[in-house]
Amino acid sequence: MYSTRLISFSILVFALLGCGSGAHTGDPALDTIGGQDSAQGIAVETRLDRDTMPAGEAVTVTCEVTAGGVPFEMATQVVVSGTGVPWNVDPGSLTLETVGEYDLTCITVEGGLEDPSPADLSVTLGPVVQVITEVAPDTVIAGEAVEGYCTLVDAFGNQEPVVEPEISAEPATGLTIDGGAISTQAPGEYVLRCTAEKGVEVITATLTVDAGGPAEFVASLDPATIEAGGSSTVSCAVLDAVGNPLEVPWIVQAPEDVTVTGTSVSSTLAGAYKIECAPADGAGDPDLKAATLTVVPGPAVAMLVGAKPAKDAYCLLDKVTITHDMVDQYENPVEEVEIQPVTADPASAGVLTNGVDKFELVEEGWVTFHVQSLEGGLTGEVAILVDCTGPQIQITYPNRGQTLTGNPAIVVTGKVTDAVTAVTDFMINGDPVELTPDGFFQYPVNLAHSMNFF
Repeated sequence: MYSTRLISFSILVFALLGCGSGAHTGDPALDTIGGQDSAQGIAVETRLDRDTMPAGEAVTVTCEVTAGGVPFEMATQVVVSGTGVPWNVDPGSLTLETVGEYDLTCITVEGGLEDPSPADLSVTLGPVVQVITEVAPDTVIAGEAVEGYCTLVDAFGNQEPVVEPEISAEPATGLTIDGGAISTQAPGEYVLRCTAEKGVEVITATLTVDAGGPAEFVASLDPATIEAGGSSTVSCAVLDAVGNPLEVPWIVQAPEDVTVTGTSVSSTLAGAYKIECAPADGAGDPDLKAATLTVVPGPAVAMLVGAKPAKDAYCLLDKVTITHDMVDQYENPVEEVEIQPVTADPASAGVLTNGVDKFELVEEGWVTFHVQSLEGGLTGEVAILVDCTGPQIQITYPNRGQTLTGNPAIVVTGKVTDAVTAVTDFMINGDPVELTPDGFFQYPVNLAHSMNFF
């Protein structure tokens, strides 16, 4: 609150009188002091009734002069320094309107003796009359962050930033505010307001949030499951980086087994397909979130019948299973149905071994198996060839082992027959031989002087 420094009497005399102790200042009081013993000293003290005050209030400044610890009456002034050029005031009540740190120093009018340790006075913000709201930057893309600031202003124009600001927004949704940290989500124009006590004027700030570019294309289907040959409608939600919807042209992307017509997709092949929507101009690299189109078989309309194992021809006593697959109109397999026992035509060609669809083949020739569902009246058939016996070849000339003399050029004649199937190709010694409709053939050959084989 105050400071004290003692100044030796001998120094005082030097300052006031110059050289020689016999000189006079013209001030009886100082002359009297100057005549005192050199062990005595004079001190100037600056006293404040407080060391901190709000701007606009008054502090009481008291200047005390003592000589040898005894109060001494002398005229004084107070030097005020801290903001701008120092100035002098009279002791007593002092009002300061500018926030800052001040040094107040008492000094004697006569002789200029001063307190070597000024009193410190801190002037703080006065009563707050206004709060200023600021935001930087004030225009951003949704998803970016900004910083909000609050500044207190008193009646004298002093300003002081708020260390932990409290800020609200209108509209209240679309932003996340944590102190001065503001995260943006939804595009729009927001009015930011610092919290203030009742009666204090609040200057608001405006934050503009623009939508970002397309970051995500999310496809959806209605319906998501269709029968083969049916169709589904594709919708697309285009979003920016923080999920705000955007109006952007888009197209449908689908696998080759899916037909795309505008925003409609269809397929005749049962299965699951990833359907995407994408930027119409192909720009950027957005995240494409696909929807799954499930195509299920339609109603069974036909029965596909086969034999397992599959062979070009079977042999006697081979075992075969007659298979059946229910299919829709696009031949997509349909869930298996129960069937009546399979029948063979001719019936004598196969023996049913399991009572339903397994046979043992006991007769050569073409066998047709007939399959019929227990319900729905669906039928199918498959024909297989049972033929493990090769064609029979009969040589009519020359006889087997016959010895010939004379002209070595002869014509071999004969007949080829097959009990089950017609003979379509016939060769002798690698040479193609033509057959008559009845299987007869002729084959010219030059015999060698030895045994000849055909």
